[in-house]
Amino acid sequence: MLTTIGAIAEFERECLLERQKEGITLAKSERQYKGCKKIDFPKNWEDVYSKYMTREITWAKAMEILNLKRNTFYRLKKDWEGKN
Repeated sequence: MLTTIGAIAEFERECLLERQKEGITLAKSERQYKGCKKIDFPKNWEDVYSKYMTREITWAKAMEILNLKRNTFYRLKKDWEGKN
């Protein structure tokens, strides 16, 4: 019985993912799908980044000051280092 219920749930999940993929493909073809909004560098980015790089503050403190999440902080850091 549990095997049957598990198989049905797995089938439903596969159908949901397939419909989602089709919807994204359709939206991309109509140029409506844009993904997540890009977050610009905060106003005090240069000051906090320089303190972070000279180890005056930790990455956790830098994220707290900038009010950013970890992934956003490291993506901005990577973009900043790519520009400079």
